[in-house]
Amino acid sequence: MSGPGASGGGGGGPPNFATSTSSPQVDTYSTTVPVQFSGTVNITTTGNPVLIIVTSDCQPQNNTGEWVFAQIYRNGYPIGTPTTVHPGTSAGTNKSVALHFLDTVSVGTYSYSARGRQGSGTIRFNESYSGTTISVFEIAPTGPAGPAGSNGPPGPPGPSGNNSTVAGPPGPAGPAGSAGSAGPTGPPGPTGPAGSGGSGGGTSNWVRLYHTTGGGYNGDWKPPNLDSNSTPGLYNTGTGVYTCPSTGWYRIDFYVTVDMNNQTSTSPTYINMYKNGIRFQRYFSRPLAGLYSGNNPPYYGGLSPYIVVTGHELVYCNTNNQLRMILGAFNLHAGGNSAPGFSIYKIS
Repeated sequence: MSGPGASGGGGGGPPNFATSTSSPQVDTYSTTVPVQFSGTVNITTTGNPVLIIVTSDCQPQNNTGEWVFAQIYRNGYPIGTPTTVHPGTSAGTNKSVALHFLDTVSVGTYSYSARGRQGSGTIRFNESYSGTTISVFEIAPTGPAGPAGSNGPPGPPGPSGNNSTVAGPPGPAGPAGSAGSAGPTGPPGPTGPAGSGGSGGGTSNWVRLYHTTGGGYNGDWKPPNLDSNSTPGLYNTGTGVYTCPSTGWYRIDFYVTVDMNNQTSTSPTYINMYKNGIRFQRYFSRPLAGLYSGNNPPYYGGLSPYIVVTGHELVYCNTNNQLRMILGAFNLHAGGNSAPGFSIYKIS
């Protein structure tokens, strides 16, 4: 999917972007020859920086010692620094992969993709069939500020103070008489009406929801704690529905930590995203059956691991479109340094 084209240099044109979601299952097989695990997106720029964001999933095929290098490519060549992904899990267990890079380019057309090469063992990308999403945005400069509003009319002057009636002594050439004391200052006039504001840009609306206590969770995701700079009422704490205040692109970020103690393969962790009641994206993670009981090796002494599921999604919405999240978690972990939740904010 692509945006309406390159924006003008003044920052006032439509956004220039491209995005792709694909789900080829590919395995790393070489330490020198990378495999492409995303689609390829093309974008024609006007010379501004390009932001590339990639989300995917991967899993080891044999044991916990397998790992991989993941990197963003421009026109078939690597850019930025490769990211080391070491799931540290047994074969068949998924882990999220997230990459981003700000690419400084000149005017022209560029192709971007994400690729991985073997570090050790065999890693499979897109095993869950949820697909890899790659999105690119040209970051246009900020538009000029609107003109200043006109000043209100000045208030009327206050009344004059009283003059002294004491005259100085007369004389043909005597000294001047003493000056009378100044009268009291009159009250200030009323303030004129405020001038109208300029037409400069505003601040994006955002909400952040999070948990401070854990437990099992299944259904509409409505964390009890809310931070927001949005107009009151955009997020309904009773239904968990966010109503988009205006047309444009919205970004959804989420973070979930799950305590795997005594979890089985029939207890997956999943996050579903809905727009106007229709699901448009799904993330999930499922462990091997019986592996993560708190008393089984290699987790001695009653210790159990945690699984982290995190990611982001970009969605284009019209005014009054509704966004909603659904969460399923065997044992949500919260408290201490963990505050799982999600945020929604308008980016253009």
